[in-house]
Amino acid sequence: MMFQGAEPPRDFGAWNLEQARTLADKHPILAQLMFKQAQQRLNYGESGSGLSEELLDECVREHPDWQPSPAPKPERETGNELREPARPRDETDRTYAAKRATRNTIAEERERRRQQWLDNVRAEAPALRENRGSPALLHELASAWFQGVAWSRRPLLECLRAKLGDEDDLAGAAYEGLRGVIERDDLPEVNDLFRLRGESRAHWLAMPFLAALEDRDREGNDSTDLLEDKRRLALALHYCVPAGRNFPPKWYLRLVGEEPELVASVFLRFARAELRHGREHVAGFPELVNDQDHAELARLVALPLLRSFPVRCLARQLPDLIRLLWAALRHADRRELLELIQKKLSGKSMTIAQRAQWLAT
Repeated sequence: MMFQGAEPPRDFGAWNLEQARTLADKHPILAQLMFKQAQQRLNYGESGSGLSEELLDECVREHPDWQPSPAPKPERETGNELREPARPRDETDRTYAAKRATRNTIAEERERRRQQWLDNVRAEAPALRENRGSPALLHELASAWFQGVAWSRRPLLECLRAKLGDEDDLAGAAYEGLRGVIERDDLPEVNDLFRLRGESRAHWLAMPFLAALEDRDREGNDSTDLLEDKRRLALALHYCVPAGRNFPPKWYLRLVGEEPELVASVFLRFARAELRHGREHVAGFPELVNDQDHAELARLVALPLLRSFPVRCLARQLPDLIRLLWAALRHADRRELLELIQKKLSGKSMTIAQRAQWLAT
């Protein structure tokens, strides 16, 4: 497989020539294509790896049909045709060398920037150990863990070690900085998070806080023993800041099961703001319908959210309305739901598409 921009192996042409000879009898067309590839590699300057003009000439003698046919000449020339002259071989070589030099320069610049970034992290190490590290740096480190392909199976410390060039002391400082975020004095308030969410922004310490909670869980520490303000902050962050998960974290599920009223109070504020801003696919709505562990939470929030659901919602918000209606049908008080349906349908400003959903319920 060839990747765009990647340089082939040094013996790529020799390998093509060998394959051409092997396939010549059973797959002549493919063999000829691979022979042409070997010719091109020789033109690009590959030599000393089992590839030479003599070997190519020997193959042409064995397989005359592999000899490139000359380009057909036009029957007549008027003198007005614009024809691009064939590039000399030395010009082709210079072009290839220039491209390779450019790729090398880009790689060198990338490595220079990486070393500069590592130097900045090393300078920040004392502050990280004292739990006053740069929020922007902590955000970058936490995001690298959550966005990794196998973050769900890779410990946080191991991820930091890989990102920081296997420097154990530096990784240890970064780990202390991330784990200590929960106890920092400059954490945002829940109101700040909802305000930033309304502006499509996030706090720098959001991802580090979630990473610290996740790592505590993996060590067996119960995050529900945090003070109530920290638990509320954790819930708000869970709803406001997507961390790339396909499943809710364990600490969140424990709070849903043990303190559904606390979860409901934060979730209602978040979901109402999302609906008011016209957002779709509101976080937490699918679980209200499909997850039995959320049954009590669904009982607490389904009807309040339906009461505040915009009567002139956007069409893209209708799937969220359907989820809330199903959650209410399965978990809410039936008499209260019927009363709400009658009240909603008595209004005159509801869109036709939304009215159809309430009538179907």
